[in-house]
Amino acid sequence: MGKSNPIVALDVGTTKTRALACESSSGGLLNVLGYGIAASQGMNRGAVVDMQAAAGSIRNCLRDLQQRLGQTPLTTHLSVSGWNVTSQVVRVETVVKQAKGAISSTEIDDVLEMAHRSAMPEGRQILMAFPVGFILDGTEGIRDPTGMYGHVLGAEVHMVTGSVGPIRNLKSCVTAAELAVDGEITPQALAAAEAVLSDQEKQIGVVLVDIGGGTTDMVLYTDGVPWHTASIPLGGVNITKDISYGLRLPQEVAEELKLQYASVSDSALEDDTEIDAPGFSPGRWTVLKQQDVSMIAAARMEEILELVKDEIRRTGHFDVLPAGVVFSGGGSELHGLEELASAVLDLPVRQGAVPVMRGLGEDVSYPEFATSVGLALHAARVQRTRVRRPVAAALGTVAERLGSVMRSFNPMS
Repeated sequence: MGKSNPIVALDVGTTKTRALACESSSGGLLNVLGYGIAASQGMNRGAVVDMQAAAGSIRNCLRDLQQRLGQTPLTTHLSVSGWNVTSQVVRVETVVKQAKGAISSTEIDDVLEMAHRSAMPEGRQILMAFPVGFILDGTEGIRDPTGMYGHVLGAEVHMVTGSVGPIRNLKSCVTAAELAVDGEITPQALAAAEAVLSDQEKQIGVVLVDIGGGTTDMVLYTDGVPWHTASIPLGGVNITKDISYGLRLPQEVAEELKLQYASVSDSALEDDTEIDAPGFSPGRWTVLKQQDVSMIAAARMEEILELVKDEIRRTGHFDVLPAGVVFSGGGSELHGLEELASAVLDLPVRQGAVPVMRGLGEDVSYPEFATSVGLALHAARVQRTRVRRPVAAALGTVAERLGSVMRSFNPMS
């Protein structure tokens, strides 16, 4: 793929809009061509609340990208986050038509098609789907039934769905910015996971927690496939607002204090260093203690981590996560997070590292770019591995997600 047709990953967040342009290079690696970043307007918790403002943020981001890239991108791969993204594991089964013959790709396609056609709540659409296991004549845990013999074939499929309205609103904003959405829309946590999780971690059991501005999105992997996704409607913005309200400061001042002084480590909570901060009135300053900023940040972050812990427990996998929890997103850069998370979650924790890519400068090597980098990696992998099977040709893009695309994340076989 040449520079004339780059892969563009677009991450429209609550506080920042980011775009990353890449091209495939030798060995399947990606070469970063440029990036764009702009303050987000018109977004709240991953959803559009002002279409004109959101479209304007996307335009500003693309303008920044265009200056670095030297050309105007025409299409983009898009991520989505927030409360409207949920998941469920659908279980279906069917009688094998040729009971005396071995299971073939046709039978597998049939049962996956059944999962796709299973009852879907009105107003929701499938974003992505992954088979987490097959069942053959009551025997569970089969990774790939091809070539096996049986009478009743079943499948458990992890369906990630989104609300139709919010997704259409976001796509409309992208279109208003004179950009077309290329292919599927990827849940943010799954995109970030592509960037910061290893295949080994996904295999033995791990949770990716992406702390963004307005939401904290998470995905749990086990046996190499996503098993559960969820979104918590809290993020870095809530910490900023808490500091603003608690210390009676303008919100932009509270954001600066959070970035410069907030820490959730035990030592920071005892730091009585004084800070001069501007108030609401011109020329009016107030004297604060650093520990006050940190205590407010720690209280909100502890709440977010407790909600993450509750969500993990609901999956039933809390005690089988050897790789623990990996953090990404701008909110994960809060100083002392690993120390606090280890105490609250009682699991191994680490900060996710954005992989080294050719042309990737320090500006986009931070955790906040994990979604953009992962989205570009996923888009490139899909382009390399997409194979249209007969059932996919009949059913279109949903069947592709149930077939070749979902295998491109982590093959069942």
